[in-house]
Order: sequence, then structure tokens, then C-alpha cells
Amino acid sequence: MNPFRRDLETLLASHVLDPGRCELLVEGEEDRRILLWLIGNNISKDAVITTIDQVEVECTSGGNRERLLELARRLEGAEACILCFVDAGLGPRDPAEEELDRAVLTDGPDIESYLLRPECVEKFLRLGLRSEAWNPEQLLALVLQRGRRLGVLRLASDSAGWRLPFQKTDLNRHVSADSDTDVTVDEDSFIRVLLQNAGLPLTMCDEVSQRRDDLDAELSELDDIQLTHGKDALALLGEVAVKAGAQRKEVRGLLWTSLERRFVAGHSSLERVLSFLETCSTNRRLETASA
Repeated sequence: MNPFRRDLETLLASHVLDPGRCELLVEGEEDRRILLWLIGNNISKDAVITTIDQVEVECTSGGNRERLLELARRLEGAEACILCFVDAGLGPRDPAEEELDRAVLTDGPDIESYLLRPECVEKFLRLGLRSEAWNPEQLLALVLQRGRRLGVLRLASDSAGWRLPFQKTDLNRHVSADSDTDVTVDEDSFIRVLLQNAGLPLTMCDEVSQRRDDLDAELSELDDIQLTHGKDALALLGEVAVKAGAQRKEVRGLLWTSLERRFVAGHSSLERVLSFLETCSTNRRLETASA
């Protein structure tokens, strides 16, 4: 056990000692900072946002998302005022995850998906990049089209058990962005590198591509945004930014500063989380009306 992490017993004990405390668990530090920015001065004096890395949760597989879900399961029936804000993931949602009282799933596949709206893309282009080259809605539609294929590739990897290492493979090396016309992904080269990094034979390239295409056809009724991993979309937008002269290390910050609290209206999960931080209530009903 990591000595710097609290176990479940210690977590619950902190709420017994401080019964007014309410705690939101998130996947990472960037998530915490984003929510603090959105809630601003409206956060309750009793509310805290904690990353899952600070809690010891035994989980047989997966990363922080799975650890958050496991914690939410273990919190069922507990009296402590705790919620877990969890990436919903790509594709159709798991009803068992949605039914967890202590888990709030993001409205889109992940927290980055909240940036995939025309208002954010326009602010990113016009103020962040000071560029008039792109139409925001057209750029967003293009990014979602490209992102969909990458998302389905992720799902194909999961369903086949290939465990392709997307997190350890640099997508940007396989993306090209024209100044005002197109963003493209060299999918063949990306698949080859994923296979190499997974220690799998390159002879599987055709099999991977075919399974991706077959799965995309099966999921044809789902919108592009439901199948686009937010991190992939931000990588694609990042290439547009680099082409416009931005430093790669600055891109995520430029994108996140495009998100404003007024854009939250209509995103029921995000509204619920912000309401929780304002009111310290775990009630499933939204505590505040949509703006």
C-alpha cells in the first residue's frame, strides 16, 4: 500500500470526524484544476476535490477510471458525502456504471469532450491562435470525423484483447494539418507503431484495420462525438495550433481556457458535479436550474 494514500476506512473516517465535509474524487490533477476554474468562488467552504491517486483502491485491471468506479461501488450505502466524477468512455454506456449512486459519468466520453463544441473551438481559434483561417464548425466536424475512426480503433483493440498502448504512442507524429483546409491522420503508420509498441507482429495491420472498419459499421447509429476520445480530438486540434505557430506545450492550456461556465448549461452530469461542489448534496436531482 502506498503510505501517502488514504485507504477506504481512513477516507470514511475523515467524513465522520468532519460530518459537513463533501468530497469529489476525479481521475487526475488536470480534472481537478478544470473543475476549480469552472466553480470559482461558488465552491462551498466544505467542499474539496481529490484525485484518485490520493486514495488506495485495489483494482484488478485498468487505470484511474477503473479505480474510481471501484471506489464508487464500495461507497454504495456509505453515509459520507462523496461523489466520483468518471470518464464515461467510448461507445454505448454501461447501465451498471450509470446506476452507481456515487459515480457521475461525464456527458461525453471524457472530460476533454466538454471542449468539443463550436464556441470553444471558435474562442481557441480567434483568441488563442489569433487565426481567421478556419471556420470553427467545419473544423470541429472534421476533427470529430477523424476522431471517430481513432475512437473505434480503441474499441476494436479492447474487444479483441490486443491492449494496443494508445497512451504510450504519440498520435501527433501521425497527424498533418493544412493551414485552412484539412487535418489528416496517417492511420496505417499509427497502427504499425501501436503494434510495434505492443510487441505484436506487423502482419496484423490488415486485421486491425478490418476489425476497426467492421466495428465502425456496427456502431453507425452513434454520433461522431460519442466515439471520439477527447484526448485524440485535442491532439488533432493541437496540430492545427502548431501549424498556426503555437508551441506544442501550450496547446492544452489554450484549449482549456476556451471553456466557460456559461457553456455548462445542457450538460447534466457536469451541472450535477458543480451543484455538488456548491451545495454539498449527493442528490441525483440537479440542485440548480440550467442557465
